Amino acid sequence: MLGLINSMKQVLAFVTVWFAIPIWASELRTADIQFQYISLTSERQFSCTHQKSEVGLYEWDVQCEVDGKAHNYFVHLALHFYPKTIHGTNAYELLYWVTDMTDPRNPKHDSSTIWIHNGSKENYMRVLEASQGIENDLAYLKLTVKLEAPSVLPNRSMP
Repeated sequence: MLGLINSMKQVLAFVTVWFAIPIWASELRTADIQFQYISLTSERQFSCTHQKSEVGLYEWDVQCEVDGKAHNYFVHLALHFYPKTIHGTNAYELLYWVTDMTDPRNPKHDSSTIWIHNGSKENYMRVLEASQGIENDLAYLKLTVKLEAPSVLPNRSMP
């Protein structure tokens, strides 16, 4: 069973890297990231643990204990910073893709890509919060990322 899980993770990691090579991506540190499982049926929140996955560049293994049951997620999390866009200012692109691996024989995929275009060159995010609906939208996996101003690569731009 563990071999099947690792094989699935490798395929998912390859696909996400193939389609999402960044011009600049922040080095997200474990301490700067927090995940919470939030049930929409009982309105309760559960803290989750996470660690960098052994496969992929932007992959995280997330474990949430919900009422005594382990929920396992494979998360592709990439945050890209673009110093200049067609809108004339900087922007962030967040790729937050969640694969529910609680039942490895039946993984479930949910994803979102979010663009944030800032109003002036000086605007930089300090904290980013995003939620991804999971389990047929009966719960969501809330992500909180603490950020510092990015290091900008000269002469790079993106739409």
